Amino acid sequence: MPEMSGKESGKEVVWKDSGVPSMKISGAQICKTRDSPDFAVGLGDKVYSQGQHELEFAINRYNDGYVYVGVAVPTIHLQQTWCRRCAVDQVWYYFGCGFTNALRNGWDDVVSKEVGGPEMKVPKLQVGDRVKALLDMDTGQLRFSIFKVDEGLWKDIPGMLEGIKTPVVAACCIQERGDSVTLVAPSRAKDEQQTRKKSDRYAHVQSKIVSAIRQITQNNSDNQNAEDNLAQRTRPRRAAGWTQRASEKQRRYESECWSTGIAVGGGC
Repeated sequence: MPEMSGKESGKEVVWKDSGVPSMKISGAQICKTRDSPDFAVGLGDKVYSQGQHELEFAINRYNDGYVYVGVAVPTIHLQQTWCRRCAVDQVWYYFGCGFTNALRNGWDDVVSKEVGGPEMKVPKLQVGDRVKALLDMDTGQLRFSIFKVDEGLWKDIPGMLEGIKTPVVAACCIQERGDSVTLVAPSRAKDEQQTRKKSDRYAHVQSKIVSAIRQITQNNSDNQNAEDNLAQRTRPRRAAGWTQRASEKQRRYESECWSTGIAVGGGC
């Protein structure tokens, strides 16, 4: 694997073909194509030993399987989960698919609400979210941020992972067949960010238009409901009025018949 310095951190990173049969690589994307083994690991083709680096992961999950992203030593086992005790100081990653989400060093939760309280709560990974890893090999620190699709912005994940003293590579660990991770090139990420900013200029206008359409639709629905209610109220009244007039006419008819001595129903 070629070693990457801080000055070269803008170059595109792709996945390295490590010979794992269950993982299919297509440029910057790696996908798990088999159910066995339970977990499979993908490694980037660049080694980081010094300087600052930014890695962005686009994660595609179709079910509730686990997908971890972060950095790992190049010699980590490629067909085992990262959540194991012997993986401590071999992999540092974001764990966002479980009941308790955390930043982990192998088996150990380093940052989570259980470890550091509510202010250290790590967000859950949702469909379409992206994860960014900010690696500083000079200090041995790793921070994460997450792009929430439903909110349309990047958010820093609290806390950080420390003690990274050996060279590492970009890494992912996938459980379910069909799930994949794509390494987003820095230039592509910036272009997409600029596109999102331009589209956000008109977000308030679009929001107003949508609100106006909803209001018009609601008003039309309310007017229709009011007309239906009025029709339902008026019809029984007319029926009741007609019945009342018919009863009065019947009483007059009976009174006239009795006064003339003709039985009711006998044809007055």
